[in-house]
Amino acid sequence: MNKRSFGVNRLGVPVSAYDISDGRLAVTVLDHGATLQSVRFDGVEVVLGYADIGSYERNGGYLGATVGRCANRIRGGRFSLNGKEYQLDLNEDGIIHLHGGISALDRQMWRVEECGEKAITLSVADIGAAHGYPGDMRITVTFRLENETLNISYTAVCTEDTPVNLTNHAYFTPNGIGSGKTHDVELRLNASHFIPIDDRRIPLPGAPRPVEGTMFDFRVRKPIGRDMGGFDLQRLVAGGYDHSFCIDGEGYREFCEMYGPRTGILITGYTDQPAVQFCNGTLLDTTDGRPDLGVDRYAIYEGFCLETQHHPDSPNRPEYPSTVLKAGETFKSRTAFRFERR
Repeated sequence: MNKRSFGVNRLGVPVSAYDISDGRLAVTVLDHGATLQSVRFDGVEVVLGYADIGSYERNGGYLGATVGRCANRIRGGRFSLNGKEYQLDLNEDGIIHLHGGISALDRQMWRVEECGEKAITLSVADIGAAHGYPGDMRITVTFRLENETLNISYTAVCTEDTPVNLTNHAYFTPNGIGSGKTHDVELRLNASHFIPIDDRRIPLPGAPRPVEGTMFDFRVRKPIGRDMGGFDLQRLVAGGYDHSFCIDGEGYREFCEMYGPRTGILITGYTDQPAVQFCNGTLLDTTDGRPDLGVDRYAIYEGFCLETQHHPDSPNRPEYPSTVLKAGETFKSRTAFRFERR
């Protein structure tokens, strides 16, 4: 393990970067936001990140951050639980609660509990009153490398019943950072259904739709941009893909493959979550990048997210899998990405 300075944030707090590695896989994690700042396989940088803490503070996008208490969007920032109405803060267009709200987990300083050559564990206290959630929650995330696989494990406990939906917001670029748009990256999703959205990217009423016969069918690996040229109202609403896919099966199982044809890097994903939010960088537009790697900024479609989680607006959708964590019980989740070269 190598700990080094990553600068000082706007509050004057030092931020550190922690390097862990296992064979051909090397990862850098920040204690700011429990953020995946870098993932390198065979020397190729395959996620988007910034070179200093100032860039993270200047830009949105949640690049590589741990997000929650509730990832994704909640319409109006309102939900009801145990007969009580809760109003969360609104940090998207003044009408949407997104990724835990203002100054959520992605903006907080996390405490490093353990760190070794191949793993790091960080924790944070999420005070419910700061955003409108019930109770105070303690959240722990572990990044562990083993057999060229990045394992991400979450635990959480809360003093009151609360919705919880944690994920990592890494932007992948299997062709390597600086390779431009990811339209030629090949993607497979083990998902027979997806959730259609409205113009605020909130799920429409009704059941999930079958992917068969639509641009959302990734059950056989295909280039991400192959079907983006046709007319599809859901493509127009999102500007591409920014939808929740229902992962087939239950328990801990494989959910995706992503392949960079220019590098030969294949990444296989596994999770125990019911859904994955696939966004191909439709809102990606930054002022900073990785100048140390010759990248000054990131533009639309230059990275994509595969956020394993529950569906958007789940606290208001009884037909979706429940996100409620009972007081005193422990939330657990895990996602992993295995790297190889072909």
